[in-house]
Amino acid sequence: MNLNLKNVKVAIEITSLCNLSCGMCPYLSMERKKEHMPLNYLYKIHKIIRENNLKVRWLHEMGEPLLYPNLKEALNLFPEAMLSTNGIFLEKEKAKIVLESKISTIRICIDTINKENYNILRRGGDFEKVVRNIKNLLEEAKDKDIMIEIQKMVSKITKNEKIKEFKDFFQIEKYKNAKIIEKTCEGLDTTDETNLHKKYAGCFQGGPFNWLVFLSNGNITHCCYDYEGKQSIGNINQPFEEIIQSPILEELKKAFSEKNFKNFPVCANCFKHKEEIFTPPILIFKILRKIPFKNYLRKWFL
Repeated sequence: MNLNLKNVKVAIEITSLCNLSCGMCPYLSMERKKEHMPLNYLYKIHKIIRENNLKVRWLHEMGEPLLYPNLKEALNLFPEAMLSTNGIFLEKEKAKIVLESKISTIRICIDTINKENYNILRRGGDFEKVVRNIKNLLEEAKDKDIMIEIQKMVSKITKNEKIKEFKDFFQIEKYKNAKIIEKTCEGLDTTDETNLHKKYAGCFQGGPFNWLVFLSNGNITHCCYDYEGKQSIGNINQPFEEIIQSPILEELKKAFSEKNFKNFPVCANCFKHKEEIFTPPILIFKILRKIPFKNYLRKWFL
């Protein structure tokens, strides 16, 4: 089968190096080499993206993008992408690069405004420093054409934190180009229950052909949960036509049709609790949002 590129989402892991070991992330246990993407790979990807009328959604998979030594080039090559950062390095030099680029959105993942919770979620981080960096960026960017998203994490330990508390904490009403966004604490590292999230079962992305993820080592995978690249469909040094016609795609299609993932360990892991849980919580959330409940019912559910 040929990969249908019409609705595919693209992510580029410009670096797999990170300065933190977050509670929801498998960074420390990742077996793949931690490295920056070579600049020539970035240009190869740019050529592929433009020739196939694709758009990059993220400059991220594993790793902290602000660590990338060629950050300016990456932002200028893919201004349509969102830059997601833990905010530690978002000080003068890096903030200047971001604000002088054409990138439209930056997401800062502070996740909580409770310092104790922050130390659990963002292990190795500096809460006060990130808060200071966010507040400085809000001021510096208020007349710029860039959207600043401040991420609030929904998890077991942050379930009582409210969006309004975030808005008040960062005085969001002062900044027209800033907003608070919520993200569920998905089990990227495990589908088992942890102190941050419940069990998960099923395909987090809704299907196997929704993503193209370019890893820092040049391998390309079909799913953003395949952070090791175990289900790679090709490499940046191959002709792109070969990648989107990879025989692995046909095997994946068959695996999903037959619900048999013995040859696809990443997919098998996501489905391992299927006998206990029939619909993953994140999909329930998406389904509920589409149901036209009366206001009071909607408020109760969501």
